[in-house]
Amino acid sequence: MEISVFRLKPDHADRYRQLRCSALSLYPQYFGASLSEEAKLSDGEWAQRISDGVIFGAWVGDEMVACVGLASRAKKKLRHKAVLWGMFVDPERRGLGIGRRLLEVSLSYARARFEEVVLTVVKGNDPAAKLYASAGFYEYGREVRAIKVGGRYYDEILMRLPLAVKR
Repeated sequence: MEISVFRLKPDHADRYRQLRCSALSLYPQYFGASLSEEAKLSDGEWAQRISDGVIFGAWVGDEMVACVGLASRAKKKLRHKAVLWGMFVDPERRGLGIGRRLLEVSLSYARARFEEVVLTVVKGNDPAAKLYASAGFYEYGREVRAIKVGGRYYDEILMRLPLAVKR
């Protein structure tokens, strides 16, 4: 099985929307965004999100099976950090190294541009937390009751990865 990972372009918007909405539907507790909000976005807004941001997709053949975003901070004093967000691997493709490959590519991109990467992972999402820890991320705090879904609260673990700067 060949896995291709690359930065998405606006013409990938429809496939990205499908995968992202699948993630929000299956695991609403693991994401800050909600399916109801994301489903309202127009085709143009999805394409603009890709155009304005840094979003990577992992593909098996012509099927996008995983995605992750990297966001830079707008404020000058915070631009040394990137935020890894929206990591998702289709459940049917888990355990095949796709998440690891997607993370490696996104961190390679980050190493050339940032001094560190930060992320949050919901407490209880052990596979994701273990993947991040295996890449060198470590916990630096927790946000209690960070996400509320259907009357239930979920804590988030804050993780960071200092990068060797290659500028």
